[in-house]
Amino acid sequence: IDDGSCTISGCTVAIACNYDETANFDNGTCDYSSCAGCTISSACNYDITATLSDGSCVFPVGPCDTCGLGTVIDNDADNDGVCDADEIAGCVTPGACNYNSAATNPDGSCVFPTGCDYCSGETDGTGSVVDGDADNNQVCDVLEVPGCTNENACNYDPQATQSNGSCEFTSCVGCMNASACNYDENATLSEPISCEFPEPGYGCDGICLSDADGDGVCDLNEVAGCDDSLACNYDAAATDNDGSCAYPDTYYDCDGNCLVDEDNDGVCDPLEVLGCVNPGACNYDENATESNGSCEFTSCAECGDVDACNYVAGALVYDLTLCTYPPSGYDDCAGTICTDSDEDGNCDFDEVPTCIGEFDAPVISLQGVVDLSTDPSTWGNDPYAISLSDANEASISYTDYAGRLEDGAYSVTRIYVATDVCGNSAEAGQLLRAVNQLEGCTIALATNYNSAAINDDGTCNFDPACPGDLSEDGVVGASDLLILLSGFGIPCE
Repeated sequence: IDDGSCTISGCTVAIACNYDETANFDNGTCDYSSCAGCTISSACNYDITATLSDGSCVFPVGPCDTCGLGTVIDNDADNDGVCDADEIAGCVTPGACNYNSAATNPDGSCVFPTGCDYCSGETDGTGSVVDGDADNNQVCDVLEVPGCTNENACNYDPQATQSNGSCEFTSCVGCMNASACNYDENATLSEPISCEFPEPGYGCDGICLSDADGDGVCDLNEVAGCDDSLACNYDAAATDNDGSCAYPDTYYDCDGNCLVDEDNDGVCDPLEVLGCVNPGACNYDENATESNGSCEFTSCAECGDVDACNYVAGALVYDLTLCTYPPSGYDDCAGTICTDSDEDGNCDFDEVPTCIGEFDAPVISLQGVVDLSTDPSTWGNDPYAISLSDANEASISYTDYAGRLEDGAYSVTRIYVATDVCGNSAEAGQLLRAVNQLEGCTIALATNYNSAAINDDGTCNFDPACPGDLSEDGVVGASDLLILLSGFGIPCE
């Protein structure tokens, strides 16, 4: 920015994306990312628009690898040295009837003769097993044929039925890896140890497969990096400068630490911006990095009470001392509508001070029948489904009357009484009904009385468990006779 003082602010670092050749004062805005990318044209992810290398370049490694959509494509899925496009599926086991010397990938199709069976002897790769005992009489259809019967031998004869000791294992031994320099296409017995391969990045002739920059180092062996010893990220192992060299900024060292930062706040002293750093202040400066004591909290203060007449929503600073409210006894800020709590047409300040609306009784609102699945012993804790309204202060109490409904369910009739300070009262009833409780005989005189049962299921039995056992000791004896005689002659009720 040219402010007339001959000082032009901008990015003065030549390698930065936003380098300004006219600037003579660096303002710390240099950008090193927007133009960064892969700058090597031979890389798969070469970015023609990039001017600053970010070290992200990737290159094909194996002889089958190619570039595609900015990445390296592996065209040798099984890593056998044969490119996927050149793979030939088939039987690769010598001695199989359908052995295919041109096949590079086994496909599980190999078939071998057993017993009297033999190979058809057709063209390489298309042979099949011939049934040598068509009538299944355990005698081979053809006469014994002498020859090499060892399938692993170079001169194995699939037609031979009797070994004549002629098998040999040297003439067909060789390197069967098609990617080896000494690949032997005529070999049928593989000798992996004899295979010879070029050094990574080189062909069998010892010449680099690819050397884009002609520096004598194969592209595969190139080490991309910064080769400038003056740079912060100098890499002694780098053989190819990828443009990633980074140098210390005007105010920072190679570790990104400020050269001068007296207050240790991470902002270099020449880059500090003085101002108010408190977000709650009226003059908060979001660009400030260091406080200069200028914060103030009064010029933008507003009332922060939502019930006040002058409440301001969203104010940066709230000051309750600035709030104003409706005049005493009025509901509006203009003082035109007086407070009338009991809505009787008289302002509260005109009512009898101790009793407002003295002729209005409390109003009890409740649910008439309440089904409870809790233990009845806990029903006295709180009122259920009930509300009380009154212009005056009122209290409520209740009295419970336990009973049982016609269906045997335990119930409590609860009578609520509410009384206000004016002496007005109201009464309401509520039925509490036990549901989902244990059922059984609830009459203590019954022989099958269940003390744990809450709801009566109508099964009570009053026949004595043991006739004549008046003392209920489990034995009919003299004590029972005495009880019977003690009641003799007494009129029954």
